[in-house]
Amino acid sequence: MTKPIRMRLQSRADTIDLIDYDAGDLEPVEKALLGLGAEKILSVGNPLEEMRRYSLGSSEVILDWDGYTSGLRTTDPTHLAAIFNALSQSPLFKVAGKDE
Repeated sequence: MTKPIRMRLQSRADTIDLIDYDAGDLEPVEKALLGLGAEKILSVGNPLEEMRRYSLGSSEVILDWDGYTSGLRTTDPTHLAAIFNALSQSPLFKVAGKDE
């Protein structure tokens, strides 16, 4: 098994940070979102930057990579904690501590 993707909920920034994650390969994160019932609705970008949008319930989830960092955001920030909790149940993810 590969090393889990460390993630941290940044409620002030309304994002889930994917810490130290080489987002050149967004497929594992996408697979996890699809496993939660999300439907992919858009993918744009190039090898250096990419954004993918998914429909999940009444919200849209945005997975983005800007060349340096990757993260998940939602169009409805009230859903962010629920998505974080659901992803934390997957062996693909590890919840990072505040000092990480």
